[in-house]
Amino acid sequence: MSEGWFPDPTGKPQERYWNGSEWTEETRGYPPPSPKAPDRSLPAAEAGPATPTPAPGPRPLLVGAIIVLVLLTVVGGLVLWRTNVDNAAREAAREGAALGGSKFSMDFNSSDLASPFLSVTYEVSAVGYQEDDWEPDASITYETPTGTEQSDVDDGWSRTFTFEQGAFVYLSAQNLTEGYVSCRITVEGTSIANNTARGLFKIASCDGSAR
Repeated sequence: MSEGWFPDPTGKPQERYWNGSEWTEETRGYPPPSPKAPDRSLPAAEAGPATPTPAPGPRPLLVGAIIVLVLLTVVGGLVLWRTNVDNAAREAAREGAALGGSKFSMDFNSSDLASPFLSVTYEVSAVGYQEDDWEPDASITYETPTGTEQSDVDDGWSRTFTFEQGAFVYLSAQNLTEGYVSCRITVEGTSIANNTARGLFKIASCDGSAR
């Protein structure tokens, strides 16, 4: 194709100069329309080089990196909050057990916790003849959230503790009378173990899991 002015291949409303081998930087507006103006459209086979599409810049990558950083910060904060909540609940449970309380108190709504702690109640009853009224009726051993404890009791005895779900719970009572001694363990009001022994020095034992 010979050199001359042709419609700008970039699509702009102007003409661009073709020097016979490539498009130049020279441009001009369209000439006034003429009834006999020759057809200056460039054949498709002879069209000049297509204008390259600019490559996307780094902006999308930067935006994606910022979003990922924000998500990691939020998730990390939630994990740290839950860890602190669980530690506070566990410490409160231990303090409640040491004081013999039936429940532990917290400064926030327990429904927000989905707490893994359960209320466990131990019960012992002794019925039998005792020569000396001042002597105990039974000797008991029981598992607490902080370890094993022992004590002597008269007639009936009951204690409530707060255990983690799945924790081992245990209670035994040795009869110090000529009658009966019984033990029982309940979790959240449901009995999970009970036993009775008859006779002096006989032992009734109960055990299970806090579930």
